[in-house]
Amino acid sequence: ALKLWFVLRRFGAVGVRAHVRSGMDLAEHFASRVRRSQVIELAAPVSLSLICFRRRVPSGLDGTSDDAMQSELLEAVKAKGIFIIHSKLGGKKILRLACGGIEQSMRDVDAAFDIIETAAFGLAA
Repeated sequence: ALKLWFVLRRFGAVGVRAHVRSGMDLAEHFASRVRRSQVIELAAPVSLSLICFRRRVPSGLDGTSDDAMQSELLEAVKAKGIFIIHSKLGGKKILRLACGGIEQSMRDVDAAFDIIETAAFGLAA
């Protein structure tokens, strides 16, 4: 409760609402770019400022190879300085990006997407 009190004291309720909305807008912008991508797909609906996505994989690829491809993308993106994490959804490895850092901008989200998509194109399918 004390941490929340400090945040509310610093930014006020209006500021907190604006920050949350900004993170949601950034996440939706990233998701809109994913929807247009040939190599990346959404793994789940966007929730607040969290985007779950994965590298599209050819049909017929077994689960082990699919997960390996997602891990390869994760490492390639992290090596470029973009912090994303992984999880499992429906038994498949997915990648997750959270938007909404205090200094984060649309430009940052676009740069992250470009790095992720370029890395995804670079993976052998």
